[in-house]
Amino acid sequence: AGERGTIKESKDPTLLLYEDLEDLDLSVPPLPQAISEVLWKAGGKKRATVALLGHESHFTLYSSYKPDHITEKLNLFHFNDVESVRQFVLSNIQTFKSEDFSGCILFMVSAIMSRGIQNIRQDMDEKGGCLLGAHGYCTQELVNLLLCGVAVSNVFDGSMELAS
Repeated sequence: AGERGTIKESKDPTLLLYEDLEDLDLSVPPLPQAISEVLWKAGGKKRATVALLGHESHFTLYSSYKPDHITEKLNLFHFNDVESVRQFVLSNIQTFKSEDFSGCILFMVSAIMSRGIQNIRQDMDEKGGCLLGAHGYCTQELVNLLLCGVAVSNVFDGSMELAS
């Protein structure tokens, strides 16, 4: 309890992701731990998908498609247990820390693929909502997906009381 108590009092924001610190693997550094936890929650604590860049394009480029050098090279890795997700993210953590910000895009794609398009649409308040707003900014739904694993439209603590 002493070590976990110290962690609970820590100022490390990645620890806020853990509802139960018993789930925390102290042998894994905070960043891969946090990425893994968000992806696992996005998959309903049953599955997770991690997107990484490959070297080859997976489809034929057409004249109407403008390559971004990410989408066409995505490799998706699927997991059914959280420990496998942790170890895979830990072994590929440099990809998520890349200086060209592709790691942020890969994390976003991983969260979307882990949650699933249908679940994301069900999470949102508005039918036809989107994850990117004006000028390419993240919507509240995308922020919530990346922080909590669900693309809900509002921010609250899980229980809402509506005044009559």
